Formats: sequence, C-alpha cells, structure tokens
Amino acid sequence: MTNLTKKSQFFAGVFAVLFLTFGLSAFAQQITVSGTVKDRSGDEIMGANILEKGTQNGATTDINGRFTFRVERGKTLVVSYIGYVSQELPATAEMNIVLEEDSKLLDEVIVVGYGTQQKVNLTGSVAQISGSELESRPIQNVSTALQGLMAGVASMAGEGRPGQDGATIRVRGVGTLNTGYASPYVLVDGIETGELNSIDPNDIESVSVLKDAASAAIYGSKAANGVILITTKRGKGADKPVITYRGYYGFQKPTQMIERLSSYDYARLLNQALAEDGDKPARFSDDDLKKFQDGSDPYGHPNTDWYALAYRTGAQHQHNVNVNGGSGRAKYMASAGFLNEEGILPNSDRRQFNGRINLDMNLTSRLDVRMNMGFIKNDYRDATSSYAGGSSDQIIRQLNIIAPWITARYADGTYGTVSDGNPIAWLDLDETVDRNNQKFTGLLAADVKLFDGLKATLQGSYVSNVQHYKYFMKDIQYNPNKYHGPNSLDERYYLDDRTNFDALLNYDKHFGVHGLKVLLGWHTEKFNYIENIATRKSFPNNELTDMNSGSEASQTNSGYTRQLAMLSGFGRINYDYAGKYLFEANLRADASSSNRKNRAV
Repeated sequence: MTNLTKKSQFFAGVFAVLFLTFGLSAFAQQITVSGTVKDRSGDEIMGANILEKGTQNGATTDINGRFTFRVERGKTLVVSYIGYVSQELPATAEMNIVLEEDSKLLDEVIVVGYGTQQKVNLTGSVAQISGSELESRPIQNVSTALQGLMAGVASMAGEGRPGQDGATIRVRGVGTLNTGYASPYVLVDGIETGELNSIDPNDIESVSVLKDAASAAIYGSKAANGVILITTKRGKGADKPVITYRGYYGFQKPTQMIERLSSYDYARLLNQALAEDGDKPARFSDDDLKKFQDGSDPYGHPNTDWYALAYRTGAQHQHNVNVNGGSGRAKYMASAGFLNEEGILPNSDRRQFNGRINLDMNLTSRLDVRMNMGFIKNDYRDATSSYAGGSSDQIIRQLNIIAPWITARYADGTYGTVSDGNPIAWLDLDETVDRNNQKFTGLLAADVKLFDGLKATLQGSYVSNVQHYKYFMKDIQYNPNKYHGPNSLDERYYLDDRTNFDALLNYDKHFGVHGLKVLLGWHTEKFNYIENIATRKSFPNNELTDMNSGSEASQTNSGYTRQLAMLSGFGRINYDYAGKYLFEANLRADASSSNRKNRAV
C-alpha cells in the first residue's frame, strides 16, 4: 500500500512538472503583435484584415491603421484589403506593413474632377469603389456604407436615431481648426449636394474620393477637406428593359444594456453607504427592504426595469426597383425606392421615398444630351420629453439614472416621478420632434464634338431643399403633486436652392507615345437660403397643435435670408510619355460674393 502510494505520488509529481513545463513553453511562444498598415502614399488603411494563416485569429485595423493581437511566435500572418495585393508575413512584435495596389485594377477608369482618367495615369491620390460594393451592405445611407472601404477615408458612426444616423466623413483627418467645417465637398453627377445621405445607395454606380491637393485642386477653395464624387447609374442600351428589384427586411435592437441593480440591492447598498458616511440614518426600513425583495407591494415598493419598459426591437425594410434600357439613340435608367425604419425607442421612426430618372440621347453624330432628375422625401421623428425637449437625449438620460424603486405607472394611470419627471410618461404621450424633408435635383447637359479630340460641354443644374421642423411639447399631469407645462410649439421652415452653370472644353489626343489632355472650364453658381422660426405656448390641449391655437401673448418669431454667388475659372493639363512619365497641373480662381468686392480666392 505504501509502495503504491509512493508510486502514485511519483507519477503525480512527474505529470505536474511536465504540465508546468508545457504550459510555460506554450505561454512563452505567445507574443503580442502590433503595428500599422498603410498604402504606398503613406495613408493609413482602416479596416484591413490581419489574420493568422488558416485561422480566424486576428484583428482589423482601426481609424489610424493600427492593430494589435496575440499570436504564436513564427506563425504566418495574412494581410488583406479590398483593391490591394494580399501579403503573407512572419509574425513579429512590431510590424509596419505597406500594401501595394492590385496591378489588375490599374486600367480601371476613375472619376476625377470634371472628367475621368485611367488609374495608371493618376498623379493625385484618388480612391474609388463601385456601387456593387455598397449594394452588398444592408445600410440606410451612403455615409455609413463607406466605413472601412477606402484608405485615408474615415467614416465615424453618428447617432442611432432614425434619419440622424449618418456617419461623419473625414478625408485624411481634420484639416481645419473649425471642425464644424471639416466635411468633404460632395457632388452627385457633378451637382453640389452638401450631403451624402440624399441619395439611395442602390442608385450609385461609383464613389470616388479625391484625397490630396493635386487631385482636388480643380474644385478650388471648397475642396480644402477633400472631395467625394458620386456617379449614379445610367442606361445600358439593352434592347429590352431590364427590371431589377433589391430589398431586405431586418430588425434592430440595443446591442448591450447596462446591468442595473434591483430595488432591494439598490436600497440595501444605499443604507450601507449612509451608515458608513458619518453614521447617517437609513433611508429604508427593514420592512421596506423585505417588500422590495419579495415583490409583495408592486406599486409602493416596485422593482422597475426601465429598460424593458422603454426599449423595443425595431423593424426595418428597404425596397428598390430599377428599370434600365434603351436603344442606340436613347438610353434610360429609372428607379424608385422606399425605406421604413423603426427606432429602438417608441415614437422614433423614418419613412423615405426616392425616385430618379437618368436619360442619355444621341441626337446627331456630334451632339449628345443628358438629363438627370432626382427626388427624395425623407420624413423622420424622434421621441422627446416634456422636461428638456428637442430630442430623445433626456429620455435616455433618465432611463440610465432613475432608481428602480420609482413606480413607472400606478394602477389608476398616474405616474411615479423624480424631479425631472418620468421617461415612460413621456413615451406614453406620443411626444415627437418631426422633421419632414424634400429635395429635388435636376441637370441638363449637352456635349458637342467640335473636331477630333475636342469636346465642348454646357451644363446647367438646379437643387432645392425644404425642411419643415415641428416640435410640440405636451404638458402633463403625472400625479396630483407633479405637473410639467405649459405646452408649447416650436415650428420652423428651412428652404434653400442652388443654381449652377458650367461651360467646359476638353481636349484629349494621343500623338504616338505622347498623350495630352487639356481642360478649360467656367463655373457660376447662386445660392439662396430662407429660415423662419415661430413659437407659441399655452395651447387649450395637446390635440390642437396649429400655431394659431396658442396664446398670442407668448408668441415669438425670427427669420432671415441669405444669398451667395460665385464665379470660377479653372483648367487642367495632363501629359504622359509612353504611359510611364506623368505630368499634371491644375489652376483655379474663385470670385465669391462672401469676400470683399471683386476679390478672388
């Protein structure tokens, strides 16, 4: 028995030594790999994948192109990103990786300012993605669709409110001290739109981003923060119309909620904190704690789960129908889309309808005419409160801090409250901030071939935006001891329109191994803006929400108009020798009514 015990102890000791040795060996082989991924021009690449070969162990680069994760020493890492050649590298502690563009894509035609160029002949830094890459993502707007797709372009997610969930775009970081004016210059089919989210992602053929001064200079002072050029789909000239439908149905809900204490734990710990803070008297008696714990008094001693009462799973669905066709002389593309989105809070939603028609006509051998028309109606609502209104911020704040021992609703329909009110009562009021938006864009252009290599283009465009903002703050009697009021109405109208005219001369000719492209252009634009705001208080009830129903004694109003105009002349010369040696020069002068008299910038 003794020998058996000694043998058992011996083998147990050997096993322990072997296990410890193996564990230390395995641990010693693990290293932390970190570094950056950039492209040839030095731009950080966000969204690049670095994976241990043959596994899913790895990381994705952040907004600064950095990554870090643990891997066994000596393992091979695979680094990949869309549009670049994948690399396989041995894992080391610090890695600075430079990805090369895929040479197969160098013959790709890239949209640049006022024209196109082959990617192999680009001298500036330009990134482009196709519309098919956007179609594969179930997104509601273009700005969020760009996340992680282009080096040097950061797309930072915004708020989660329906209609206000667009991302903030920064091209190569922030280039100004005034971050409110750090957004890139956005054009759709050559028309300035001011925003990315006024177009259905299903209508996009390509998105180009001009990232440096060499590529963006042709747009002058407006291009200081980069330029985003969106090209919409056009007719392919098929003999028979091609009808395409795209749609999806999905759900959204909070991904992670704060784990809140129960009423019993909250009350017990509060009593303990008071006792330890100078021996202060307990707020809750032992009987209170017992009722919190056993749930015998659901209204007097509740355990309110505020998150469960407020948040919901929101449904969303999007549909797009595209008709594409035409003959040799005329080609067309027409599309219609609809989006319906429910937010994760009641009373928050978005309904959007959009339509687009693009028409191309070949009138003669020398004359082509193009016409674009687009319309979008985008209406969205946000839940709000009767305490500090204008958005759902106060509701979310209260849901995060209000104690679970406060009663959400009593049996008689009244509400428990804190000093600010009750977030469930605000949601029960169906109280919203409404924003109804309409946008129209129209373009008419003619291309005239003057002689071999020389083309003249005349283009006119018009863009109009209308937003109706309405916020009716309802008054509420929570219970006999708590009232918020009076009710009030804040109603606003924002209107703006922009008229542009462009005249262009393009010369494109090859002389043996010499290639020459010359662009001369003239641009004029006029911008008008109107803003009107009116408020009144003390309405007879919460159902009469017309401005005339409020008290005249409380009314306020304000408003103003603004007009801006700009004249611009610009040019560009591109020269290449044998497709190897490249030269490009850009020139632009802008004269703006916002500057001193006759001063150009």
